[in-house]
Amino acid sequence: MSKVWGYASNEARHGKEDRNLTRAEAQLILGLSSSVAMYLVQKDNARDG
Repeated sequence: MSKVWGYASNEARHGKEDRNLTRAEAQLILGLSSSVAMYLVQKDNARDG
């Protein structure tokens, strides 16, 4: 999980001034973010019972 977060943070949020994300990279980051968010919501719901 931390590696996914690190990649998304490094490549998308902070970005590199000399490099733009490709469409495929942006879609990857959005897909990963969506999956992580759903995982966390489900995990929280399971804990609350």
